[in-house]
Amino acid sequence: MKTHLEKTLELHPDDVTTLYILGKWCYDMSRMSLTQRLIARILYVEPPHATYQDAYNYLVKAAEMQNTNYYIPIFYVLGKTCLMMKQFYRARYYFNIVTTLEPRSEYEVVCVKRAKYLLFNLREYDVDKDSILNNLVYTDTYG
Repeated sequence: MKTHLEKTLELHPDDVTTLYILGKWCYDMSRMSLTQRLIARILYVEPPHATYQDAYNYLVKAAEMQNTNYYIPIFYVLGKTCLMMKQFYRARYYFNIVTTLEPRSEYEVVCVKRAKYLLFNLREYDVDKDSILNNLVYTDTYG
């Protein structure tokens, strides 16, 4: 599947839908557990490999190429990808975008609800400029 999507991307590099599907596919493949990979290897063939960074790269391109007609799931999956990469500040950023956009379908409504839930759970990882600067401790290494 990945090779077909990459071929489509070569022919149409500005296709937001292909970038989103490829990013979502990379995200889903990255989530496969070791057990799932072993079972797939035994029953079928070596499962495809992808990383969260691959997913992030495709999804960021898709998000950047959108015009005013935003597709909420792109930002939602971007937030989940950042969450898996432990980039909590970025995850909060993308989930905030999701919660500010107006959903146009039932699936987008579900994405908004899930983003609000994840955003609420990320409050313990609230890393803003002020909290970082207030927690710094100066150590004099020359004195």
